[in-house]
This record gives sequence, structure tokens and C-alpha cells, in this order.
Amino acid sequence: MRNFICISVMVCFSMSLIAQTTVPDEFKTKIRTFVAQEMKKNKVTGLSIALVKGNEVLWTEGFGYANLINQKKCDDSTLYRAGSVSKLFTATAIMQLVEAGKLNLDAPITEVIPEFSIGSNGYDVNKITIRRLLTHKSGLPSDVFRGLFDPTPDPIDSIIPYLKNENLTNDPGTIFSYSNPGFTLLGYIVQRVSGMPFEAYMEENILTPLEMNNSAFTISDKNRDYFSDGFTKNKTSEEPVLFELPAGLLHTSSIEISHFMIMVLNNGTYAGKQILKEETLRQMLTVQTGDNKLDFSLRMGLSWFLHDKNSEWEYAGGAAEHGGDTYLYHTQLTVLPEAKIGVVVLTNSTSGVGVARSVTKEILQKAVEQFENKKAPEEKTPEIWFEKDTANLLPKLAGGYTMGPDYLEFTAREKFLFTKQQGIPLCFIPNNLGTYTPAVRLLGFIRIPLKKQQIHFKQIGGQMYMTYISGKDTSLLGLRTEVPAATPEWKAMAGNYEGIDTHEFSVVKKITIKEANGKIQMLFSGWNIRGKATLIPQNTTQAAIVGVGRQTGSVVKILGDNIYFSGIIFKKIEKK
Repeated sequence: MRNFICISVMVCFSMSLIAQTTVPDEFKTKIRTFVAQEMKKNKVTGLSIALVKGNEVLWTEGFGYANLINQKKCDDSTLYRAGSVSKLFTATAIMQLVEAGKLNLDAPITEVIPEFSIGSNGYDVNKITIRRLLTHKSGLPSDVFRGLFDPTPDPIDSIIPYLKNENLTNDPGTIFSYSNPGFTLLGYIVQRVSGMPFEAYMEENILTPLEMNNSAFTISDKNRDYFSDGFTKNKTSEEPVLFELPAGLLHTSSIEISHFMIMVLNNGTYAGKQILKEETLRQMLTVQTGDNKLDFSLRMGLSWFLHDKNSEWEYAGGAAEHGGDTYLYHTQLTVLPEAKIGVVVLTNSTSGVGVARSVTKEILQKAVEQFENKKAPEEKTPEIWFEKDTANLLPKLAGGYTMGPDYLEFTAREKFLFTKQQGIPLCFIPNNLGTYTPAVRLLGFIRIPLKKQQIHFKQIGGQMYMTYISGKDTSLLGLRTEVPAATPEWKAMAGNYEGIDTHEFSVVKKITIKEANGKIQMLFSGWNIRGKATLIPQNTTQAAIVGVGRQTGSVVKILGDNIYFSGIIFKKIEKK
């Protein structure tokens, strides 16, 4: 009798996860058509989706191929690399340890890892807390380029000695600056505090309770047959594993990660198992950063990006989301907590980043209309026209600005601000909205306005900042500053360098140090990357990449005849 009761309970529970709400065929047909168009336009080989509402998986489906040689199609059990969606799982583990009283969100991480150290760069290292790591306000560097993609990556505890050679890039608690090393450090904290290897903790406390049985942070014999190949322009490509497991290496499928969304939409519970307390989950989905003017429209929870008032999801009661991108795999996971709807889209192609986002948005909007009877407001593009600089603001705005890791000199012309970025002439033209419309000048005189993009200059605390406006979102782009001239020590280092112990998949293999317009610049290139950064000399042997936000502030050091950058030592290439 006892066995019969247990079996009955299991059957009833299994039925509860089978959709009681039906998705109309017309709904599916429209989505299938949209997905096919997006995949064809962007050369995406394979894609899987899942739609959940409440505690039900309403619809899962695969599109395209996971393996072209064997013509293996994608379905809801196909595994993809979820990229930075992994951070939501690492954050969940951290919050479980907070619930258990083993961690304090606001204590300095040196209380957890006494041997932790990093160059202060004039800031207070003790201001680095777990909360600031979870909200990307820790001041840690954006990325670890040494061994980022590697067939035999270092263990995650190597993040500690790596960071000893780095500096804080900004004052902890002030600037949002996305940091993968920050989440690798959180993964190490999970490992250290729990007394279990990171992957073992995640499997026992999160993946197994969520019945994500094939999902894992590494591919093994257990799940290899489910793992999709990666593709570039519909041709099979190779991507080695990431060093930063906790930040970006979860492998999962649309059906299994839908269980995670159900947990989030049901107050931390899945299938009768409490993964997180209701109040803990509520805290994770609450804006953490307070009234920080430098956040502009950014709304950051504990690892979750939030969209509530004045966002495109306001009409649906708000959204919480996270995207994930490796080189080949791209994922978007978005939940609408009030409507209790969630969508995940996973793709296996280099060009899938925009597709994952657009398909997620399309499914969500149609689901809200279908099940909540709320239609997305029509996106109104404001009419923009150019205006004369009647207030004579252009000369006041002229000067040197950082834009990402680059430094640009803006000069005031009669009708616009003018600069050049990587040799391309750019104009910033005053308009009727009080912002500036960027325009590219081709052949020196043909001006092409980019009216969907707007630039705004705003003074905060005596500092002039440059922001980027897209739709309802405003984000920090750069600031006005003066970069010191190249010093004799850095001028003497001019030349080409190659990384010691780099390999085929090293993100940065070569750098060039040169003087340009009186400033020191560093050019870098490697596996599928090429870029330029302006350096601020800090002393005779140390400089930092200019700017605010991601990929800025990282330290570059002179080590005798060599250069150190992002964990890699570069040796000068002698001229033949």
C-alpha cells in the first residue's frame, strides 16, 4: 500500500509539470516562422526554446541541427553552453550559503579568503564584498585573458594568484563594470565555504534537485551525446572550454533549464523542493544598487538584470533576465515574475547572439498577449531633426573623452562635435531631443546619421560623462578626461610582442606598444579578437587602460624587456 501511495504521488507530480495550459497552434506557427526567418538571416545552424508559465512547461522545441555530419537535429534535450547564464546558478549557490549563515553579503571578502589580495590602485580593497561581486561593482578586472579558452584550463582556485598581479579598475561600489573574474571568485568561495568542489556542490544542491540530470559544468561520457557542435556560418567550428567555469561554462538544455525558471517563478520551489527561500529569491530580484546616478537606467539585482519602471517590460509587470555568450554559443533567459512566464533560447552559432535575444522577446510578447491579454505598446521612434547650437554648448563639450578603452579628442565645429575613431570620422550633431546624433562621414564629406543611436553629455559631481541612449535604456559610455603624455619609459617599450606560452585559442597572442598623438597605445590580437586601447602611464613601469566600464582600467606592466597584460607575459619580437 505504501508503495502504491508513493507511485501515485509521483504520477500526480509528473502530471503537474505537463502543461495544463495549451499553446494554440496559431501561436506556435507564428513563432516557428519567426525563428526560421531569424536563423536563415543570421546563418544560425541550431536553436532550442522553452516556454514556461507558473509551474508548467508549456512548450519546448528544437530547430535546425546539432550535428551536420550525422544530420542530428536539435530538440529540447540538446545541450548548449549557456555562457553567462551560468552566473545565475553560481549566484543561487552563494545565496544558499547566505541562508545557511555561512556567508555575509556585506562583509569584505578578505573575511572569507584572508589571503586574497589585489593592487589597490588607490582604492580600498576591503570595500569588495559578495554583494558587490554579485552586482558587478567590485572593481575587479573585466576578464582573465590568460587561459580564458584552453583545452586544459587551470582550476578555479588559480583565480587567487592571478588577481594578485592585477589592480582594482575602479572604486568598489561606484561603477558597474561587468566582471567574469568576479564570478569565478564567487565560485571559488562556494567551493571554499562549502568544503566541496564547485562542480560537486552545484550538482548536489542545485542541478540534481532541479532534475537537470544532463546539465553540468563539464562535458563527460554521461552527457557528451547530447552536446551540440558549434558552428560559424553553418560550418562546424571548435571552441575549447572556459577557465571561468562559475562565470560561463554551464552546459544545459532548454527542457532542463526550464526547471530553473519554474523554481524562480514559484518562490524558490521546484517539485516540492525548496532550492531558495521565498525571501531570498525576492532579494535577488530586487534592485541592489540604490540611488547611484552613474547607473543611469541600469537596474541590477543579485546577478539578475532587472527591467521594471520605464522599461519595455513595464506593461507586463517587469522582467528579470540574463544573457550568455561564448564565442560559438549564445543564450537568453528571461522571466516575467508578475505574469509568471519564462522563456529561454539557446543557440549553437557564432552569429546567434542577436537571434537568442530577438526570439526570446518575440515569444515573451506573444505569450503575454495570449495568456495575460496584454499587448506590448507600439514602439514609437521619436522624430529627430538637427538643430543649431544656439546655446553655444559645443565649445564647452569639446575635449578629450574615453569611449570604451579608447581615447578620443572632440573638437567643436560650427554645427557639430567632431572626432575620429580608428581613422573613421565621426560627427555628433545637436538635435531637438537635447541629445546628439552620431553620424559617420564617408569620403570626408558624405554624412550618414545613425538616428536610432543617441549620445548625451551629463555632468555628475563635477565630472562630465558621455552616455549612450538606445530606446528606453541609457548606459555609461565614457567620461571627459585628460590622458598624460607618453613617458620616456613607455616610449622605449615601443614595438611588437608575442605572448609566452600562448596557443591556438589564446584570446590575446600579440600586442603592439606604440606612440600615437603623444599618447601610448596598445594594439592587441588573438583568437577571433582584435582591438586597441589607450594607456594612462601611472609610474615608470605601470599603466592602465583608459575609460570606465568593461575592458577598462586593466593594468599593463613593464617587466624588464617584457610586457605583462591580463595574466600573460609578452616577449618582444626582434626585427629580422
